[in-house]
Amino acid sequence: MDPKPVIVPSKTERMRDDLEMRGIEAYAMPSSTYVPNDSHCFVVSLDRKDCWRNYGRCWNDKGEKIRVAQTNAYWQWLNDFCPPLNYQKCGINFGINGVCHTYANRELLIGEDEVDVRKAMKNHVCVSIFGKYGFGLAQLKQLLKDSFLRTQKLVIMDDSLLDTVLKRVDNFLDDEVDAWYKVFLEYVAIISVVLDNPIAQKAMKEMIIELVEFREALYLKFLAKEYNEAQFKQAIRTLLDSKGKAFLNTLRTTDLIDDIALKKYIMNYNNYLTLVFKAFDAQERQIMKTGSLDENMFKK
Repeated sequence: MDPKPVIVPSKTERMRDDLEMRGIEAYAMPSSTYVPNDSHCFVVSLDRKDCWRNYGRCWNDKGEKIRVAQTNAYWQWLNDFCPPLNYQKCGINFGINGVCHTYANRELLIGEDEVDVRKAMKNHVCVSIFGKYGFGLAQLKQLLKDSFLRTQKLVIMDDSLLDTVLKRVDNFLDDEVDAWYKVFLEYVAIISVVLDNPIAQKAMKEMIIELVEFREALYLKFLAKEYNEAQFKQAIRTLLDSKGKAFLNTLRTTDLIDDIALKKYIMNYNNYLTLVFKAFDAQERQIMKTGSLDENMFKK
């Protein structure tokens, strides 16, 4: 009689882990920079064991901490997309396509609730320059997809979670309109009666839609190495200068302001761009030098 065949078991597929939910919080720490009453934003787990420093101070550092957001994070996915010790993995290059506020908004994307750091001091300044989620929205979506698929091989996650998070990336317009409204009110000194006019509101929204379209196109060229960093920054500043002044000229051509006010607002807007780019450039130089922000360096 022939011997019974030996059955060699095939390699079994690894059982996937369950998706873990962990609470995370975003905090703003007051910071003295070229932009008065600015803030640094970081994200930390509720147990304080994991902290996304975003190139600055974190939970264990001294200074007042103001909680600005909280959510339950999809833990394994978040740690693949943006590990606390390698938060640059989320696609932000400090000073090029975002700053600490931008990092925090991307970190908060991967959770149950749609939250952000809008309550942080001077968040509207950061959003006006870099947008809510930074330049490179198509790149961000691809990073999220790739990270989700990697994590899904190890963790049980429904496909709907990815769809929900990707939709959040597209839900930026109202927040950016609000940020620019605050910038024109605070730094350009346009009175709210003008900004609240339906003509002005329509013009502002159109300006921001065009701004997003052009800055995304510029960032794609930067990624393709058609610009070096200095050229890209200058292109972004030129774009901001052009779109902001176009909005101000719309206010004049629709008789919401007169020539004297237009001249004053253009001067104020120029001063605003000079101020914020001075601050961001100084912060970037400090990071290149020491690897971290030192707020004392930026005090006037």
